[in-house]
Amino acid sequence: MLDAEAALARACARKHLITAQAGEAIAAACRAERFDAGGLAAAGAAASAAAALADRHRATPMAGRTLLQQALPTSFGLRAAGWMVAIDEAGTALEQVRDRGAAVQMGDRSETAPALGRLAGGGVLDDHRLNL
Repeated sequence: MLDAEAALARACARKHLITAQAGEAIAAACRAERFDAGGLAAAGAAASAAAALADRHRATPMAGRTLLQQALPTSFGLRAAGWMVAIDEAGTALEQVRDRGAAVQMGDRSETAPALGRLAGGGVLDDHRLNL
């Protein structure tokens, strides 16, 4: 995804849609080493902490909530188990992105497509394997 963003910034700069300085600044910001990949370890530690809370408080009662309204009682352990599952699923999703990459989309509104087509049509983005 970072490669696509950097390629798009450079292409826009070559077509004078943004300044060359802005294009290089964006491309420089798109280096993977600038981002903390330790999120997976943090997710694992957070899931373990939530699992410990769930186990320790499996019988600790608390008010249940449904749409911010009080509902039938539940346990704090069940609540913490829900956090554990959510964190674990997020960690799995991060692993999938790390291992397989992420799909990127270039464009938003229908008016964007013609501008991107002009970039691609001139061969500007061809060397970056971006199919537009």
